[in-house]
Amino acid sequence: MKKVTLLMVSLSLFPRLLAAQDFDLDKLAGEEWYGLYMNGQKSGYAVERMTVADDGSVALEEDARFHTTMMGVKQDMRIVSKREYGPDRRLLSVSEQIDEASGTSLFDARIEGDSLVLRASMGGATTEKTLPRPDESLEDALKQHRLVGDGASVGDEVRYSLFEPMLGKESGVVSRIVGVEERPFEGVPTKVFRIETRMIDLNIDTVSYVAEDGTTLEDVVAGMLTMRLEPEEVARDVHYSNDVIVSNAAMVDEPVPDPRTRDSLKLRLHGPLTSAHLYNDERQFLAAQGDAFVFVGTRPALDGVAPRRLPIEDEGVAEWTRPTLFIQSEEPALVAKAREILGEEADAAAASAKLCTWVYENVRTTFSARLSNALEVLGSLEGDCTEHSVLFVGLARAAGLPAREVAGLIYVEGAKPGFYFHQWAKVWIGQWIDVDPTFNQPVADVTHIKLVEGDLFKQVQLLPIIGQIRIEVLDQDAVPEAAPAAPGEPAAAVEQEPVHEPQRAQGAGGGRMRGAGVAFGVVMAAMLLTLTAGCGLLSKYRNKPTAPTDLGALESQAERILDHIAGGAGPFDAPSLDMGEHLARLRKRHSQVVALKEEHCLGEDNRGYVDLRCDSDEAKAYLDDTKRENEAQRIVAAENEDRKDLYREIARLRDEANVTLTVVERVYARKRLLRAGPGAAVQLPENAEDLEAVRASELGRKLGSDCVAGAWIALP
Repeated sequence: MKKVTLLMVSLSLFPRLLAAQDFDLDKLAGEEWYGLYMNGQKSGYAVERMTVADDGSVALEEDARFHTTMMGVKQDMRIVSKREYGPDRRLLSVSEQIDEASGTSLFDARIEGDSLVLRASMGGATTEKTLPRPDESLEDALKQHRLVGDGASVGDEVRYSLFEPMLGKESGVVSRIVGVEERPFEGVPTKVFRIETRMIDLNIDTVSYVAEDGTTLEDVVAGMLTMRLEPEEVARDVHYSNDVIVSNAAMVDEPVPDPRTRDSLKLRLHGPLTSAHLYNDERQFLAAQGDAFVFVGTRPALDGVAPRRLPIEDEGVAEWTRPTLFIQSEEPALVAKAREILGEEADAAAASAKLCTWVYENVRTTFSARLSNALEVLGSLEGDCTEHSVLFVGLARAAGLPAREVAGLIYVEGAKPGFYFHQWAKVWIGQWIDVDPTFNQPVADVTHIKLVEGDLFKQVQLLPIIGQIRIEVLDQDAVPEAAPAAPGEPAAAVEQEPVHEPQRAQGAGGGRMRGAGVAFGVVMAAMLLTLTAGCGLLSKYRNKPTAPTDLGALESQAERILDHIAGGAGPFDAPSLDMGEHLARLRKRHSQVVALKEEHCLGEDNRGYVDLRCDSDEAKAYLDDTKRENEAQRIVAAENEDRKDLYREIARLRDEANVTLTVVERVYARKRLLRAGPGAAVQLPENAEDLEAVRASELGRKLGSDCVAGAWIALP
């Protein structure tokens, strides 16, 4: 008989599923390692830990690392999720920390009295919100473990909620046993429960394979992200082999002629689209046709749209003028910049075009996978399509122009023509129009295939189809008949991966289980690495030239600052209090950084930051100790955060249009490369001008053919 556990029902009613005394927490305590695979390719690893304190309080932690590439450029992202419960099993705190190239984002929620205080830190700004205390307990986090207890059978189901700090609310989850099968585990045929879990707010499904003792052998998220139980040394064996740009694209056999200027485009799409992906409006038609989908893109005519003046305050679009966690449109910096760009312009269409052009001309396109927000992008003025669109939306809302984010596919020309995942925007000028600031298109071209509207939390609906789409370019004179898709039904089944035998590290105990499905942070990281990757390729075709900058003064200052950080004699007269604080921390930590370099664990990358290296026997031996590895990671995170803050302050104080954060990073990376000694691990520049300077130097002559853009080397 089907057993359903309702969210708010008294725990005493369901003793098998809910009684806390059923847990032997000491047996559950410990850690398990998992390999992370995106569409079948190794992309990182994660470690799950459960610790039980003497007073009975419990901590559940997931530490996931993604190591991928984007057209050969390494991308690293770390997501640490932690939940803490008191001796009474009630929630004490929950946090999500995301570390990536642009810095650290932290979402921390803690119980204070009868309330939960949520603090979110992104882009140098921190917000605080007080919410009612959630009902979440340890039993919610371990619901799946109870689900496979004694007497478990197909049809058993549990419903529960977990507070997600990135969402800022409790998120509903439902888990259900849908099958029982036999799988090899540690060389022995093992009874395994197949559990389907839905994250209700994200509309994302996870399939988990759980042994009778509660060990999670494998999780498959949205059919594209797999977490597989592995010994630690196997899980950590990642070689940046997965290029997330190419592996997720929908390649075409024949190029699309005149993609940016054509008036229409007809395509046939194959893949697991559902009704949730089928958007139809003035510029696109997308509907089911047999076992595929037909897309017709048309350049919209705006001649009949009545002019609207800013600010637009129509009730029907008011939602899209308000600030959010990632679109901080009420921040004074964004409001001031929007006013500066628009001046006296109040016509909505003209204002949209001016903002589009400004973002295109001022944001430097880079490969990146990051948790983007408008305020941080305004400060750095760099990034890919997500940064372009999030800044455009922030500026538009700050000006009183309703705007929202859009995502889907766009056609990209070049050696590997195809449709790549991409993000752009929509604005209301009397009707909704699509705008692409990455390409400086006030009206987006017909190759944009819209599959979702809304912020990153809405865009996770793309996960099940990423890497699963095939596209045919149709005869442009033939428009196939189309029929609506059945609601929620995929057009084609996703090909299943072969079953792999999971393995636990030798000596590891049994019965430990990760919490209730894959952590929310890991799902978001997969989203960032796949969607943002889609337009990294665009930087090859559309980086904007900038006026030459005299870097002499900046380079001279860099020499003095690096001498000071290294312990040089005499005071350094910092031009601002903030710079003085950044320098003090960097100087104090310098000996720790040097010590890690001497252990061959640390290298200097080509953006002015340190990178934890584990590609030598010395480094592997040193970092084999978990305590030393954790301390090294802490040092690297703190060092890079302080360097980033220092570079930003230098760029701010220079107050020159062409001295951006990226320019400062380049200067300091070059200086550190020249200062590095024999045996030091360094990454050669990717910038053509900087690379040519290295090739012309004594170092370049020693390296010869090994002097390759972006290569990591040990200095001779």
